[in-house]
Amino acid sequence: MLPNIKVANPDDNPNQIPGTQSGFWLQIGVYYTESAAKAMQERAQLLGMEAIIWTRVSEQTNKTLVIVAIGPYEEKEEVIAKQQELQKLKLDSVIYTVY
Repeated sequence: MLPNIKVANPDDNPNQIPGTQSGFWLQIGVYYTESAAKAMQERAQLLGMEAIIWTRVSEQTNKTLVIVAIGPYEEKEEVIAKQQELQKLKLDSVIYTVY
């Protein structure tokens, strides 16, 4: 079973956040600094993946988080295969779904 994260409908927000487009996403990093997130983004690019970065404020800590993710993927099988590929490269990821 894949974890699901409900995200506000991007159509309701004209300043759409990257990573909120419908589909399956792989979150490959969450950081407190933009420089750390950019380093992960560059690592992903070296591995042939285009990663996006965006920020949000944690509801638990009230700190700004910098999130790095790849996607979206349309099919569950496709995102699972990509996650398994990342595991072989020693790159952890979390699958989340945007409706």
